[in-house]
Amino acid sequence: MSLVGELEPLFQQVRPRLDAVFVRWQRLEPTLEKFASADELIAYCRTQDRALYAEKNDALAALCRLATPAAYPRTDDAEAGVLLIYLFSGAFRNIAKEIGPCLLSLDELDAEMLCGFWEAAARVRTNSRAASTRLYHGARLRAWEAVAQARQRACSTVDLDCADVLSPAASANPPGILSQALQEGVINQIQCELIAATQINKEPTVPVARSLGLTRAAATMQRTRAMRRLAAWLTATS
Repeated sequence: MSLVGELEPLFQQVRPRLDAVFVRWQRLEPTLEKFASADELIAYCRTQDRALYAEKNDALAALCRLATPAAYPRTDDAEAGVLLIYLFSGAFRNIAKEIGPCLLSLDELDAEMLCGFWEAAARVRTNSRAASTRLYHGARLRAWEAVAQARQRACSTVDLDCADVLSPAASANPPGILSQALQEGVINQIQCELIAATQINKEPTVPVARSLGLTRAAATMQRTRAMRRLAAWLTATS
């Protein structure tokens, strides 16, 4: 289960303690006094009523202050942090769907989203304006930046791997290596064509990807996986 997938069971663990800590939260954050219980706060924060947008942001800003140590350094409110990220668990899933397949694992992607989310939460202090939007975009932008960085690293790594694996010094017949790897199931047909076109024939990635019905990102991901398999296979067979 991914980090975001663990939010529901984690929230259920702290839920029995919320009513007790909620009284303390109300003393620290007067904006929460209008809520009768933690459940009422949760329902309010989840409302889609645009007329309540400003008040909802005030409540979320209060949770940010409770959950991040700078505002109340002597107060241990782990429950506030769990509640805050739980309220955005659906948003995290939407961001992951928007990004789609990428070179990051689910845990890596979740970790980047949570990191961006907490960075945004730490910046929510007295100014609660658009707090929910700032939290969402903090997670989203950090995730997209990490995906882009992973793609850049993969391109560099693939180019280096290809130079080693398919160089004339390594073999006088790079196409023969690909053909044998394809026959033995190390790589598939698309991966074979990608490597042959972009690394042996030095064709640009974008038109090659388009001809294979792939986006540039998908082609890069396929090529990265294939080169890693090729490197491991050649090491084993040598």
